[in-house]
Parts: sequence; structure tokens; C-alpha cells
Amino acid sequence: MTTRIPTSVEEDPTIAMTSHLTEHENDSEQGYVLPMTALLLIPMMIIAALAVDVGGFYVKGQQIQRATDAAALAAVVWMPDEATATQVALDVAARNGFADATPLDQTDFDDPNAPLPQVRVTRTGAQRLEVAIRDEGTLYFGAVVTTESPDMTRSAEAEYILPVPMGNPTSALGTGVDTGYGPAPDNFWLRAMPTCEIRINGDPVGAGQIEPSYASYGNPTPCDLANPPNPNHIPEGHAFIVDIPADAMGNPVDNYVVQARVTCWVQRRVNGAGNEYWAQGDSNGQIRARLYEPDLTPLNDYDNIVNDPFPDQTTVLRSGNGTCGNAGDNASPLNWLTAGPNPGDRTGDPAPWVDLGNVITQPGRWVMYIKNDYSETSGNTDIRRANYSLRIVTQAAATANTDWSCSRIGPGAYAECPNLYARDFMTAHTAGTMYFDGQIAPPGPLFAELYMAEIAEVHAGKTLEIKMFDPADGIEIVRILDPSGNVVPVQWETIDQAEFGYDSPDPLWSADNFADIPLTSQTCGGTSCIASNPDSGPGGFNFQDRTIRILVDLPDTYTCQTIAAQPDNCWWRVQYEDSNSNATETTTWSVRVLGDPVRLTD
Repeated sequence: MTTRIPTSVEEDPTIAMTSHLTEHENDSEQGYVLPMTALLLIPMMIIAALAVDVGGFYVKGQQIQRATDAAALAAVVWMPDEATATQVALDVAARNGFADATPLDQTDFDDPNAPLPQVRVTRTGAQRLEVAIRDEGTLYFGAVVTTESPDMTRSAEAEYILPVPMGNPTSALGTGVDTGYGPAPDNFWLRAMPTCEIRINGDPVGAGQIEPSYASYGNPTPCDLANPPNPNHIPEGHAFIVDIPADAMGNPVDNYVVQARVTCWVQRRVNGAGNEYWAQGDSNGQIRARLYEPDLTPLNDYDNIVNDPFPDQTTVLRSGNGTCGNAGDNASPLNWLTAGPNPGDRTGDPAPWVDLGNVITQPGRWVMYIKNDYSETSGNTDIRRANYSLRIVTQAAATANTDWSCSRIGPGAYAECPNLYARDFMTAHTAGTMYFDGQIAPPGPLFAELYMAEIAEVHAGKTLEIKMFDPADGIEIVRILDPSGNVVPVQWETIDQAEFGYDSPDPLWSADNFADIPLTSQTCGGTSCIASNPDSGPGGFNFQDRTIRILVDLPDTYTCQTIAAQPDNCWWRVQYEDSNSNATETTTWSVRVLGDPVRLTD
């Protein structure tokens, strides 16, 4: 049986009732949605306005932050010249869209009624600077509610990291094994070659020649002083920094004198003699020192020579006046060399200390150039290799001709100790006779450790680069030690570049026939090392007239050595190992940390 569904009112009256109810409900909903939409539209617009304005504040804050970062980085290089640094910061901020409304009044920065933007520059350290910028945010929809935009302030602190000091942590440098300076002797002398010397003998800065003009030895000819062929030759000589901290001038004795001595160990090539015949002792040798005053750009050491056209100039002469005994050769050491409780330690060297320039009465970074100018001033073709030492003493000690020293590490050390160190390159000479088990003592294994450079904790996570020219020809193994005395892993390679090349036309003097050695690692006795001389056995390399580039990765956790009641020790050393105790070598170092010296600290 089929059921039929009603389709009309006549058939089913309830259909009309349902239709009426639906129409009534639609009328009710239309009356509810419109007022609710009107009510919700207001908070929705407020939320949208807040979102737009907050986003605008965020963008404006980023703009201000970028401007403060740029201003701080550009200005800090002028510290501690606050006036110049401040002007540079204001200029950079203006170029980034935030010109200080009252640039001559830094006190307006916190004044709520001061016109905006405001820029404040604050010195936070000798090499640190903070820049802060205050400006108002931009209102879009929020302007309907208020006409006052909230202030926004962003700041940035930048630091200029000085070049790595090369040398040692005391007020003296290159004093051999003279035990009167600091926690440990240098174990090397500074060395300066004359212009007539050849680069292959270890000093590419002072030596002006590559292929020797005295190749015949017996009849040397004058070298070409007007046009030295060594491209690495620096006419002014070796650069040093004499660092007198501001706090050091506040000590009871607040004036200092820089002194130098040319040691009695002057080597002179004798005319008509063979290559290895050297007269030593009372042989003429000299260095010229020029001391340039601090200027208004103390973080830039390269313009002092221009800003101080009349530096203090002193010639230190080691003349044949009988002080050092009679001249001799390698086979007949002098009396002073063999005297003392430790034969060969040269503690009895009678060479006098000579003042370099006037008394230093102001703090700062003084720049000093040392040059062996014997060739230029004498016109003599003899080669005079000058070993010399440098020190800073108080004015009272200099006047009384007495010793004085201080250290930045070890017992009794203090951070304000005046210090001097090499700026770009340091040429050092070591000799087996400097050590207790050296040439004069019975032969035996020798481990010589020399201070090399100070690497502060701020360099953690970076790469330390050490360059050594003509290294360890007379030494078998070289290692690098951290401040705690641990041997650190190293990688190394040979390089041929303008800084130190080995492109000599004379195969007798150069390693032209040796191919470049790519980045490599070595292990000697279970520790990272560089095996140098092939004469010492298998696995060695010949670095004659060559440069090796050593890379050390500083871990993110790198720290200096900390000892209670002592300043932190951040000084790295190089270790020479030699099986026959003949640690005799002249080499030139360069140490730096790779990366930008200017950084943001927050």
C-alpha cells in the first residue's frame, strides 16, 4: 500500500503554521545580527589599530637599533678622544635618519620636554663607547585615541680590540736570560739587521737584500742602499708600542724613561773572511731609535709618524771601547760570555743602558721604531748584526742607573705595569748559550720556551694566526703553548706572498725548489708540533727563507690562566725542542687574531 504525502494547505493545515513560524524567526535574527556586528566592530578596529601600531613600533625600534649599532661601531675607533668620537656618532646617527635635535646639549637626552630625536654618547672604558638614541614611535590608528606617541630608546655599546701584543708581560723585552725582569727571562734578544744584510738570515724587515752583494765573500761590494731589492724591507725598521697606562701615572713614581742597550754579542762579518767567520765582542754595532708621542687617534698606531714630525731620536752605539773585551770569533768566546754561575747565560753582559728620548710624563701608546742604520751611516760593507734589549724604567732608576722592572703576571704583578711590545713583526734571536744545557754545557736535549703574545679571553671562539719567517733552521721541533703551558693543536702551511716571500733568484740562499706545503698537521711525541729541519731526521721540512702560517682554533670556552691573588695570565709561548742543545736561531714572528677588531658588546 502506498502512502501519499500532503502538498497543500488544503490537504494539511499545519503547513501554513510552519511557514509562518519560519518567517517570524528570520525577522528576529535580522534584528540581532546588525547590533551585534556594530558592537563587535569597535573592538575589532581597536585590535587592528593596536596590531598596526605595535608593528610600527617594532619596525621603528629596529631602525633606531641599527642606527645606534652603526654609530657606536663608527665612533669607538676614535676613543679615547671623546670629542671626536661623539661627533662621529652624531654624524652617523644623522645619516641613518636620527639627527640629534639638540646636538650641543647631551643633558637633553632624559628631558621629557626635549625635542626628539635625542642622541647620547657615553664613554664606558678606554676602548668602549655607548650610543643611545631616543625618539618617538609613529602612531597610525592610535592617533584616534591619543595624540602623544610613546618614546622609544635603544642603545649599543661597542669595543675596539687592540692588536695582539707581541713580546712578554714585563716592562722589558729581549733581555736574553737576564733574571732581573719579570717572572721569567725572555730567553731571546731582539735583533735588527742592517740594510746590507740579506733577508734569508731571519730579518725581512731590517735586511734590504735578497741576493747578497757579498756573494764572493772575499771581496764584498757595496750594497744598493738606494734601492734595496728585498720587497719586505721597511725603511723605518721595526715598530714597537710603548704602553703607559693612565693608572700607571698615578703611582708614587709617575715618570718613565725608555732605554735600550746593544748587547756585547754583536756579530761582524770580516772583510776577506769566509761566510761563517764572525768577529764578536768589541765590534761596532748600532741602532737608531725614534720615539713618537701619542696623538688624538691612539687606537691607530700608523699615523703617529705623520702627526709627530719631530720625534725623539737616539743612536745607541756599541763601539769598540774595551767594555765588552777583545773581539773574537765563534771558537774563542769572550770572558763575560763564560763568566758567572751559569756559563754562557750572558748575565754579566756589561753593555750599558741608554735613554731613548725624553722623560715620559703622560700616559698613552707611544710608537717607537728601531733600525740598524750601520750601513747607511758608516758606508761600510761589513755586516753588523745588532742584538739589543729594550726596557721601561722609572725616572729615578734611570737617573741613578739602577735596575727597575714590573710585570703584568705572577706574584706582585699589577695590570698598570708599563709594557712595551712589537706591533707588526718581532725579530728574535736565540742562542744555545742562553740556556743551562746550551752549547758550553754538556750536550743534551733542550726545551726552550719563549713568551710570544698575549691573547685575551675576548678572542674566545676565534682563530689565532701565527706567522714565522725563516723559523727553526737550527731547531728541530716547534710547539705552541697556551697560558697554562699546554701544547695546543695546530695546523700549518707555507705561504708565498708579498708579506714574506721566498722568490730569490739565487738557489744557494732560497728554497725556490721547494713546493708549497698545504695546510697540514703533525704530531711529535704525541703532541701537536711542527718538525722543521730535514737535517734532524725524517718528517722535517726546510723553511729557509720561507714563511709558515700557523692556525690555532680558540675554543668558545677559552680562558686565561687564573691563579689566586695574581692577575690573569693570558700569555702564550713558543717552545723550541733541540736534541743537541743548539737552539740558535733568528726568526721573525707575526701574531694576530683573525676577525674584525671592532665589536658590539651588547
